[in-house]
Amino acid sequence: MHDRIDSPRVAQFHPDISGREPIRNANRTPGGRLKAATGRLQRILVSQENGHLHFALGAALIAASVLAIAIPITRTSASSEPAAIDPAISSEEAIQDALGLQAETLAGLVAPQLATEAPTAAGLIPQPLLSAAAQLTVRGVLGDEGGDSSLLVPLRTTPAAYTLHESGLSTRNMTYQLTVEGALAEAGVELNEADIVVPDRDAELTAGMHVYIEYARRVRLMSGYETTETYTQALMVKDVLIEQGYDVNADDTVFPALDAPVQNGMNIAFAIVRVANETADEAIPHETRYTYDYHLTAGEEKVTQEGSDGYIRREHEVTRLNGTELRRRLLSETRVEPTTETVTIGMRAIREAAGDGTFPGQDAAPPNGEQCAASPFVWATYYTAVSAGGTITRTGTGVYKGIIATDPNYIPLGTRMYVPGYGYGIAADTGGGVHGWHVDLAYGANDVYDWGSRYLTICILD
Repeated sequence: MHDRIDSPRVAQFHPDISGREPIRNANRTPGGRLKAATGRLQRILVSQENGHLHFALGAALIAASVLAIAIPITRTSASSEPAAIDPAISSEEAIQDALGLQAETLAGLVAPQLATEAPTAAGLIPQPLLSAAAQLTVRGVLGDEGGDSSLLVPLRTTPAAYTLHESGLSTRNMTYQLTVEGALAEAGVELNEADIVVPDRDAELTAGMHVYIEYARRVRLMSGYETTETYTQALMVKDVLIEQGYDVNADDTVFPALDAPVQNGMNIAFAIVRVANETADEAIPHETRYTYDYHLTAGEEKVTQEGSDGYIRREHEVTRLNGTELRRRLLSETRVEPTTETVTIGMRAIREAAGDGTFPGQDAAPPNGEQCAASPFVWATYYTAVSAGGTITRTGTGVYKGIIATDPNYIPLGTRMYVPGYGYGIAADTGGGVHGWHVDLAYGANDVYDWGSRYLTICILD
C-alpha cells in the first residue's frame, strides 16, 4: 500500500496541486458561507437582463436567509448548547421551489420602489439564481439547528480525514459525511452488491479511519448459446460455477481450468454433462362398482370394499447438459393395478298404507311359498319384439315371456322376481323409457297379451 497524492480525490483538498482553490477548503463559518454565496449571486445577477432588479430580488432573498438564521423555519425548543452537526438540504429542488414562491412575493414588494409592474418569478428569476439561492440556504439558513429536520441531512461541523484503500492503492480524503457509505458516494465511488466494504457501509465514519474496498470481479458465463454476466468475489473458476449453482467436477469441460484464478472481465465457457437414473410414478385412478341389496332401505349406500389407486412406475436414464435435459431413456416400467371400490345400494321399497290401513299388493308372495327379499311397489307395463323394435335384449336373450326390462340402478340385471298376474321373470333387458321403479314385462309373438299397465307390488327373490 502507498499514498496516492495525485488522485483527484486528494487534489481537491490541496490547491497547490490541483491548480485551483477547492470549494471544500472555503471558510466553513456562517459568515464565510454567506459572503461567498452573496458574491456568487452578484456575479450571476449582473450578467442577466434586468440585472438591477435581479440584484434587488437577490438581496431580498439573502436578507430573508439572514433573518432565518436568527428566526429558523421551525423551532420546537431553545437550547444554549452549540449545534453538534451542520445540516445540509437533502433535496435542492424542493428548496428552489420554495424560494421561487417567496421570490414572487418579494418581487411584488420591490416593484413599486422601482416604478415597474411586478413580474412573476417564473418569468423573471432565472434558474441559476434560484439554484444559487438554494445552495445559500443549504449552507447557511437551513444549516441552523432550528431548521426543519425533515428537509435536512446531517453533516459534520468540521471535516474528518480518512484513508481509502482500493485496488492496491491508498488515498487520503476529507469529508463532512457521517457514514462510510456517504463518504464513498461523495468521493464518486460506485459500488454494487458484490463489493466488500470494511467497515460496513452504514458504519459511522470517524477521523483517521481506514476504509477498505474489495471490488467484485465481472465475469461472463458462456453455456452453449447462452451468456450471462455476474459479479463475484470467488478466487477460482470452480468457485464461480459452484456459486452460480452448477455441480462441477474434474471430468467436466471448463475453460479456463477449474483451478484457474478469476480475472476481472474473464469469460468462462463450460459444458457440464450429467447422467442420472430418475424414477417417476403415474397414477391409475380406481373405479367404483355398485351392487344392490334388497335388504337395505332404498337410497341407503354402504362401502363394502375400499378402493385404491394404482400406478405405473417408470425408471429413466436422463442426460443433462448444464442442467438442461438432452435425452431420456426408459430403463424399466412397473405396473400396480388399482383396487375397485364396491358400494352397495339399498333397494327395499317402503310402502305407504292405503286409506283403509291396508298395503297395496299384499298378495305379491309367489304361490310356491318362496320368501321375498324385498317387495317394491312399481309401475308395470308390457312390450313385444315388435314394439321394442328388436328381437334381442340387452343381455343377448330373445324377447319372450319371463324377460323383464328394468332400470339397473333400481333393479339390477339378473335379478329374479315374481310379478302377480304375470308370473316369474328375470331382469334381462333395459329400455329407454324404463326409469326408477318401473318394470316392462316382455311377451313373445305367440303369447296372449293379457297385461294392462298398472301399479302393483312385486316380489324380489333371493
